Amino acid sequence: MPDAPSARTARIDVLVTGSAGPSVASTCTLVRDGDVVAVVDPGLAASQDAILGPLRALGLEASDVTDVVISHHHPDHTLNVGLFPKARLHDHWAIYDFTGRWDDVECEGRELAPSIRLIRTTGHTDEDLSTVVGTPEGVVVLTHLWWTDTIPSRTPTRRIRRCCTRPANASSDSPIRSFRATARRSPRPSRRRVERAYAASEWLT
Repeated sequence: MPDAPSARTARIDVLVTGSAGPSVASTCTLVRDGDVVAVVDPGLAASQDAILGPLRALGLEASDVTDVVISHHHPDHTLNVGLFPKARLHDHWAIYDFTGRWDDVECEGRELAPSIRLIRTTGHTDEDLSTVVGTPEGVVVLTHLWWTDTIPSRTPTRRIRRCCTRPANASSDSPIRSFRATARRSPRPSRRRVERAYAASEWLT
């Protein structure tokens, strides 16, 4: 698995579970590995406390977050990045901070920690990236793709399937998962392509 991180020591907690309606929310995820405390896609939520409350319940404040990753630039995934003023912000082509620093760094292969790696996975937009996380239970891919309980609504990229061969739906109690936040604007593949992808993988429910 060349895209997978070298270590398997990270912990993942879902802060906000995504929903396509009636009230849209983007999945927001906390990833911890050593000194790195990363929040992925702090976007649409019922309130800012819907993100910060679960964070505090885990014993963390917004000022403890060291890194924020956005999977792409749409506002529903970026709306609340300002909640974490001490964090570095990662997108597909740079790293920023709130002092005005901007470093041009391609996301492909970028390592936030030994168990946290970014890879470029264009599709929904040209700026899409995925966060690949090594946990003691297996490799988790935080991506913009979407799976339901029984079948994916988009065919997973080959790279993501190599990293995470048993993705599940985005439930907080599922240890191995690959998910995106809302399916509302995703183009749907042909039924035959979805059935081929489904048959080729072991999907957890």
